[in-house]
Amino acid sequence: MPSLPSSESLASIKRWTMKYRIAPPLAPIALLALSIAATAMETEAESAAHHHAAPPGCTGFRFPVETELALFAAKPTATSAGSTLTASPSTQLRQLYAVSLAEQSKVRFVAQPEKATLDEGSYAGLLRLEAASAGAFRVSLDEAAWVDVIHEGQALSATRFTGGHQCESLRKSVEFQIPARGTVVIQISGSTDQVVQVLFTVPAA
Repeated sequence: MPSLPSSESLASIKRWTMKYRIAPPLAPIALLALSIAATAMETEAESAAHHHAAPPGCTGFRFPVETELALFAAKPTATSAGSTLTASPSTQLRQLYAVSLAEQSKVRFVAQPEKATLDEGSYAGLLRLEAASAGAFRVSLDEAAWVDVIHEGQALSATRFTGGHQCESLRKSVEFQIPARGTVVIQISGSTDQVVQVLFTVPAA
């Protein structure tokens, strides 16, 4: 059941009827119509606020990830990570992917992962993306796998990262600084899940 309009809304309606000098017989009808409209607007605003609320457990990140959380709510595009650079698929920014990984022992990394993980029981793979310019580049996953980013053959160090242990959609987000336009290789390793959801974004300046 919708709530009654606030006292501020009713006061605004009364001022409107006085301003436009609505005839007394029509004033109650006008007040009722405007009251219904005001209630509908307030209900719509409350619904929009609820729609944009973070999923359960997806709060307390070290930097804003509202864009990533919204994109993680979309249906992912399925793809298979490459076990070699030549077999790695090309990806795009702001597109959520459901990535099928290979057994880690069968993956030939472009650069040795910065964090060593056991091959047994782990999955890994390579993805590619063409960076249009220099700037911050963010990799987000739904699983706590390790991520390395290589730009034109040079491994990059992460500039910052955050995670949500209780967030089912966005488990980890890592940022890197791309020095110039060119090919970016994203290495995923140490995943305990064979299929992970991956998203690439450029954070707002």
